[in-house]
Amino acid sequence: MPYGYYTVLRIIVCLAAIFIAWVVLSRGTGRWLGWAFVGLAILYNPVIRVHLDRDTWAILNVLSAVPFAWVGWRQRSLRE
Repeated sequence: MPYGYYTVLRIIVCLAAIFIAWVVLSRGTGRWLGWAFVGLAILYNPVIRVHLDRDTWAILNVLSAVPFAWVGWRQRSLRE
């Protein structure tokens, strides 16, 4: 994929992590989850980039999906 694709993806992930961290921490529920999203926002921020090798990023990408999946699953189960 072109480099611009990954830049846009970093911006989207960073903004989503900031938003979710703000919501979770402002509600006072799941402080560990809120701080996990703060960490993800720092990791994926597009301004000060974290330079890691490709294999490390592959592992981090999979591990980063876990908190997003957890929030999505919790939101879905709360609506049902």
